[in-house]
Amino acid sequence: MQDVFPEEFQMVSEASTLFYSELLPFNYRTYNYMVKAVKGGMYVLPPATVTYKDRDQTVYTSTSNTVEISVG
Repeated sequence: MQDVFPEEFQMVSEASTLFYSELLPFNYRTYNYMVKAVKGGMYVLPPATVTYKDRDQTVYTSTSNTVEISVG
């Protein structure tokens, strides 16, 4: 997973690389982490990107939506 934050944010929980040897069809994995804003304002968080392979080693990429937030 690749995720980028504006410089006004900092990681609260440690980011780590996750590896799953197998993910069955219709199953899912959740990856959580926390960031905090160091100053107020309006921010657009860019999309996160996940890259994965199927059993035939075909590579797929999935990208989230952007998120706009207001920090008071």
